[in-house]
Amino acid sequence: MIMATTFCATLGASMGIDIVGKLPQGLPKPVDIRASPHLIQELLPGAFLLAIVVFISSFAAAKKFGMLGGYDIDATSELLALGFANSIGGCFGAIPVQVGLSRTSIAYSTGARTQLGVSLTTASVIALTLSALTGLFTNMPRCVLNCVIIAAARSLCEFEQIPRLYRLAATRRDLKDLLVWVTAFVATVILGAFQGALCAMAFSLMLLVLEVAEPNLVVLERDLTVGGRWVSCSDVPGLTKAQNVSSGILVVRVDGALFYANAERFREQIEKLEHSREDSSSPPHSIILDFSCIPFIDATVIQVLEEMVDAWKRRKVILRIACAVGRTRGVLKQELGKLTGQRNFNIDVEDAHSEIVSMKSTSA
Repeated sequence: MIMATTFCATLGASMGIDIVGKLPQGLPKPVDIRASPHLIQELLPGAFLLAIVVFISSFAAAKKFGMLGGYDIDATSELLALGFANSIGGCFGAIPVQVGLSRTSIAYSTGARTQLGVSLTTASVIALTLSALTGLFTNMPRCVLNCVIIAAARSLCEFEQIPRLYRLAATRRDLKDLLVWVTAFVATVILGAFQGALCAMAFSLMLLVLEVAEPNLVVLERDLTVGGRWVSCSDVPGLTKAQNVSSGILVVRVDGALFYANAERFREQIEKLEHSREDSSSPPHSIILDFSCIPFIDATVIQVLEEMVDAWKRRKVILRIACAVGRTRGVLKQELGKLTGQRNFNIDVEDAHSEIVSMKSTSA
């Protein structure tokens, strides 16, 4: 930095190098604040939006360095600190105060870890520089300042997370974390830190909507190699869905919540599984739904289940719901107990299977 500034001071003008130029010297002075009701009315909507933007960008940066340092960030404390700092800064005509990602990364890379180092020391150095040392930066090349920020921001690019996030994905559906990381990185490089964070948040919300709108159904089959335990076909190499099709019982586990946003899609998925089994030599005469992963259900899900049960009863298809827990079990017992003839919704898949086999043997 010193060598580049010295070089530009002697030869920079003749070579056309863009330099910082003359900086105003001295500390800001208090301004005369004259607020009127009309002025407040005009500024309040923009100020409210600006406060939200400042808090989001500041909290994101604070959270990032909190994770690097291994400490927690309290959102309320951050909001109060920003409000107090902006209240004082407003008396001096300062721009809105926020946590700058690039400036914070520079401080972090230099070893600043405490309030004394980050706040008091940094503020003292800045005050000294503005008071007496601004002339030293007149001939500094702007590209040097960019290099300082880039060098300090290298720690924010955690490229080692890419293979880790890829390894965590059991299926292509689980690659959403990696996609969010890539979106945040690309958007930040092209648009900036705040815009990158917004793009990542929007993309993450979109993936969340898609995730809950498409229930994850797993067809369970009995694995005779482990004592007849019911497992997903993908969990055991060589296990195929055809092994237990002859029983005519379709066993499905719902991995995730069921509510109004995905209830109709759940019905479509079950019907699709039924149709795929009807092409076999023994179409399903009974269905077992494993609800062990469903923490709650709402009125829309109950209505859809009632309609499905009515359709199955007309086709003489038996339904059993297994492993329901907590509130889900209570709602199912109250709303579907009489309709399905099932009294215990807490039975496991094996007991439900045995009950259906017994019912079929008795009716035969």
